[in-house]
Amino acid sequence: MKRKTATTVFALILTAVLFSACAQLDVVKTYAEESMSDIAYTFQSASSGTVDGKFTFSADGETLLIVSGDYAADKNDISLSTPLAPFLAARLSENALPEGYSISGERLLLSADYGTGTGKTDGFVPALFESVAAQRLALSYHTELDHFGISLGNGKFEFAKDYQNNDKDIVFVLNAAPLKEAGVDVEHVEGWVLKTMTDENGNDIDLLLKPFDLGESVD
Repeated sequence: MKRKTATTVFALILTAVLFSACAQLDVVKTYAEESMSDIAYTFQSASSGTVDGKFTFSADGETLLIVSGDYAADKNDISLSTPLAPFLAARLSENALPEGYSISGERLLLSADYGTGTGKTDGFVPALFESVAAQRLALSYHTELDHFGISLGNGKFEFAKDYQNNDKDIVFVLNAAPLKEAGVDVEHVEGWVLKTMTDENGNDIDLLLKPFDLGESVD
């Protein structure tokens, strides 16, 4: 009887822990979605649009996030799209593209697939957060920058928790190591900044960053 009771108690504790973890993830997702909604709404006229039925988000019209409105209809659910020329100038080998990368015309794309999704979405933010609905670990919070982030595998799209108190409202992020292995001189990619950051697990990682203060971008 004691063993049975102890097992029952352990099961209840485990359930409580798992419930607490899920609840915490729900809170993170809620705040992240609210933050991105604030940014997208405030800077909608300058930064968002649609291309071939997909939602886009950009600060400069050159580097942008492209998000499918129907994950079931597109293998590339979210793509970070940026001019290819700076990477070619930094000696990128087109025959050694890292996982997730592709070239389309004069654009370099880093894409991620999160599955089939829950159906068609009717706006940029709901489409973006279909990734989190499919894969909760796609969403992270970066304490140092006070940013939320959506993982793209070999990169990330980050956005400020509070854009009014942050000079980096959105940041396009590429992992530097895979690009370096593909021949890129990661210290000299025009328009991108190489920086060593600490990830959410406490590990140092070299990243190529393209940050934007949207308040300045729309002036």
